[in-house]
Amino acid sequence: QLSWSASTDAVGVTGYSVFFRLGNGSFSLLGATTGTSFTATNLVSNSAYQFYVVARDAAGNVSAESNTVSVTTPPGAGTD
Repeated sequence: QLSWSASTDAVGVTGYSVFFRLGNGSFSLLGATTGTSFTATNLVSNSAYQFYVVARDAAGNVSAESNTVSVTTPPGAGTD
């Protein structure tokens, strides 16, 4: 479960895109949400992941990337 503080801008934030690091070092879109939390699913147990979030506004602008958070799923966590 990822969560973050809400972003604001003059046009109005309409949602957030959540990205995660792939094995080759690049980042890929994991999903999108209109709220300030996101549940990452289908993760492999005992594996390291890195995530960041960007905000989108009603005019189509995208914010700078958030700080990247690194997590490791617990052993035996299954695929969720």
